[in-house]
Amino acid sequence: MEYGSRLAIPVAAANGRGDFHIGTGFLGRRVDGQAGLYTSAHVPTNAQPRHTANWRGWPETILACLSPTESIEVPLFLGTGGRREPAFAFIEGEGRRLADMMGFVGPQFASVTVKLMERYEVADLGDVVGSNGGGGLELVCHGYPDLGGGAKWPYAPPSVVNGQFTGINQSGPMIEADMATEKGFSGGPVLMEDGSLAGMLIGDTDGKARIVPRQVLALLGG
Repeated sequence: MEYGSRLAIPVAAANGRGDFHIGTGFLGRRVDGQAGLYTSAHVPTNAQPRHTANWRGWPETILACLSPTESIEVPLFLGTGGRREPAFAFIEGEGRRLADMMGFVGPQFASVTVKLMERYEVADLGDVVGSNGGGGLELVCHGYPDLGGGAKWPYAPPSVVNGQFTGINQSGPMIEADMATEKGFSGGPVLMEDGSLAGMLIGDTDGKARIVPRQVLALLGG
């Protein structure tokens, strides 16, 4: 089994209609040694992230697949009595909008992380992503496509999409690449030619992929 297929984790959230919102995640380790699950913040609701003061419509948990027959529940919120405080780490964007990334890091997720580490590899988040050698660098995203049509989740095996690095948008910052992905790849790890992690895919528009650099992910929960 190749490294990438041991890195990508199928994740999903029940949508209340007997089906699932499908996405991908992976385990990352920060420079301080803490490891945890990372995925896109639109996976739980299948919608772009909203204001961080409004968590209505979010499920209580997401699922991370351990095997074709076993999944583990990952809690999204703390608190009871109608008060919902996110258990996951997040970054607020402009206007308190939730940036499209979430990290499950810290002691409250230790048992989840240990369980996932029994099955999956852990990517290093410690090194800074620079220019990546300029345009044309090959990138590969590993993910679990949403097959739709009531297909059973989790799906296996993972698939890959290849692309080319085109630059870094400093306003994000966000890695940009010529890469046409599929629904379900959101939150998936994007690897460089040497097998190291470039970042996490959050989507693409007309074949132009948006990838959160690994050093930005390392800020979650930090």
